Amino acid sequence: MLSFLSLGSLYKIADWLIFPLLFYVFRYRRKVVRRNISIAFPEYTTEQVKQLENRSYRQLCSVIAEAVYGWRAGREKIEERVIFDSTLKDIMSEFDEHQMVIVQLSHIGCWEWFSNVAFRFREIGVKMLVVYRPPRNKRTDRFLCELREKRGCEVVRERQVLRRLYLARQNGEKVLLAMLSDQRPAPKTGRVMVNFFGKQVAFINGSEVLAKKFGCSVYSLSIKQLERGRYAVSVPKLADANETGDAVVQRYATIVEQNIRLQPHLWLWTHNRFRDNS
Repeated sequence: MLSFLSLGSLYKIADWLIFPLLFYVFRYRRKVVRRNISIAFPEYTTEQVKQLENRSYRQLCSVIAEAVYGWRAGREKIEERVIFDSTLKDIMSEFDEHQMVIVQLSHIGCWEWFSNVAFRFREIGVKMLVVYRPPRNKRTDRFLCELREKRGCEVVRERQVLRRLYLARQNGEKVLLAMLSDQRPAPKTGRVMVNFFGKQVAFINGSEVLAKKFGCSVYSLSIKQLERGRYAVSVPKLADANETGDAVVQRYATIVEQNIRLQPHLWLWTHNRFRDNS
């Protein structure tokens, strides 16, 4: 029902209801957020840390509003708000010679709106698969899956990715694999230690492993907020099909860090990224 509201009305709900509840009442992961910011920006004063903490929670509430808006908004409405540069065409041209391409996303800006690009790839015969780690809340799980599927994506759980890609190769399907790769690796998940904000931090190495196994290129999403609810997006290439190794993961971590430093409030600081690196 909320998705029938305008984005402006949803922002008001985010500002006046969701933000106070998350920030002041439930204090959702505030200790984690403050610790992460302090580690990433040791030069920040206590006041600067608090300011970024506040802005990051407001951005999180905006992301919630934007996700709800995206539930019913049409393709054209989202495309007006997510503006890709010419690098998107570079990915599309990859499918002239390759069957699969990997895009590494990060929790910056409204990452859920990126799934809207599935419409463009479907027009050239490419299926967009979104790798997914289910949240604990079943209602949130169902909402996010349905939101992505409504935009033309196929949701694939982490443990089923390899099987799904082998099936795609066997059936001759062309696949764009989208992976959120900036969160802390889950237990028993492949990982690589890379430099991130001057710390040795564990990053998921799934994209590098899959790129090597299936011989495909890897791209990374970079997002800049133009104004509230409008984003400029670039998708630079990280590695060609013949490039492998930990250096690919390091390049991704470097791009994520550069992106965060430009607009720190856009990142989802609630992930416990530095838990093993204090």
